Amino acid sequence: MRMCVLPRSAELQAIEDSLAERALVALVVGTRPDCSVRQARRFIIDNYNISGNDFSIHHYQPEDFLLIFHDNAIRESILHASPPPSGTGLNLRFKRWQRFSTAEADFMYFRVLVELRGLPSHAWSAAAAWEVLGDFCACPEPTPATRASPDLRWFHAVTWCADPNLIPNVAFLHIPERRDPNAGTELFLRPDEIIYHQLPLLKYRIEIEILEIQDWNLNSDDSDNPYWPDRLSTDSDSDSDVDDYRGFRDCSRSSPWPRKTVFRQLDGGCDAGSSTDGRNSSDSGEPVDCGRPIGVPRNSVFGLLGCKVLTHTNDHFQAST
Repeated sequence: MRMCVLPRSAELQAIEDSLAERALVALVVGTRPDCSVRQARRFIIDNYNISGNDFSIHHYQPEDFLLIFHDNAIRESILHASPPPSGTGLNLRFKRWQRFSTAEADFMYFRVLVELRGLPSHAWSAAAAWEVLGDFCACPEPTPATRASPDLRWFHAVTWCADPNLIPNVAFLHIPERRDPNAGTELFLRPDEIIYHQLPLLKYRIEIEILEIQDWNLNSDDSDNPYWPDRLSTDSDSDSDVDDYRGFRDCSRSSPWPRKTVFRQLDGGCDAGSSTDGRNSSDSGEPVDCGRPIGVPRNSVFGLLGCKVLTHTNDHFQAST
C-alpha cells in the first residue's frame, strides 16, 4: 500500500474554504429511489424557490450529491428550510460539506533532520526536497543556512516522517526538459496538433543522509519502556534511589518531549564519537544516543530512541516546541 502526502497549497486551501462556505451535500433518504442529477436539480428548484443559476450540482460520495451555491445566503436558506411535503416521490436531506467526511485522522510523529547531496542548484527548494524524500515524508523545512544558500553542496532540511526506516539512502530526481516553443512551426502545426513520442528528462542522483531523529510519539511513555525498572514509577522512591538511574529525571513527563537520536550534528557537537554529556562512545561507527539512560541497549539504527528527553531546544527543531 502506498502512502501519498498532498502539499497544502494556497490553491487547495482556497478550494477548501470555498466549499466550506458555499457547499452542501445531499442524501436521498426514505426508500432511496434512483435519482439523476437532473431530477435532483429540478426537485431543489421546485421545492426551495431558487433559480437554477444559483447553484451547481454534482454526483458525490459518500452522499449522493454535492451542491455548490453562488451565494451563501441561499445555501443557508435551504439548509434551514422545512422539508417539502410528502408525496413528491423524492426526499433529500442536506448538511454542510466537511473535508473530513471520508477521512480518518492520522499523524506523523517523527521529525527528521536530513542532508541531501546532489540537489541541482536550479531546483534548490523545499518542493524538490519533498519529491526526493519520498511518499513517507511531508513538509520539509530548509534550515536557515540552506535558505541563505551559502553552500550548494548539501541541502539541509527538517521533515516530518511516518517512519525514518522508509527514507531512502539514494533517490533519483527527474526534471522534464523545456519544450521548444517553436517545435512544429516548420510543419505549420499548432501546439495542440503536435504528437510527441517521448518526454525528455534530466536525471539527478541525490544522496540522503539522516543527521538527527526526534520521536514525538506520545505512545512512547516511560512507564511502557521495558528498560525502566517498575519501581521508578512510584512516588515513594527517594532521590538517592532515582539518582542510581541516570536519565530518569530527564525522561519524566515534566520535561519537554521528544526523544532524540543524533547521528551527526551540523555544529559539530554530538556526533559518532561523543555524546552531549562528554562520555565517550564506542568506535564501532554506531550512531550516538545522546544522554542514553543506563539500561537502554544499542540495537538497530532506529532502536536508539530510548534516550533521554530533550531538555533544550535544538535550533533546527525550534518550530516544533
